[in-house]
Amino acid sequence: MKHLSNRGWAFGAALSLAIVPTVAPAQSIDLNRPLTTLSPAQLQNLNNRERRLDFQQRQQFNREIDSLAIQRQPRPQVPVMKPRCPLQTSGTARTC
Repeated sequence: MKHLSNRGWAFGAALSLAIVPTVAPAQSIDLNRPLTTLSPAQLQNLNNRERRLDFQQRQQFNREIDSLAIQRQPRPQVPVMKPRCPLQTSGTARTC
């Protein structure tokens, strides 16, 4: 096995220290405590925004369902009666 010279060893140590990320000291985190505290007005705004988004999604879903239902209905076949005599543009009555 080859031995590193002092200069090579110092370079290898410096390189390994540059590659290894520094680790911050461990901090205790209370998982039961919320990370941020919101005021009642902020909570109300968040609730309103969430309800508005839910409503908009439901409306979009309902519009899509309605458009699919309209596309599936076949056009009704309605009989059309054609006149036997041509229409007259003068004031006289038809005589057929």
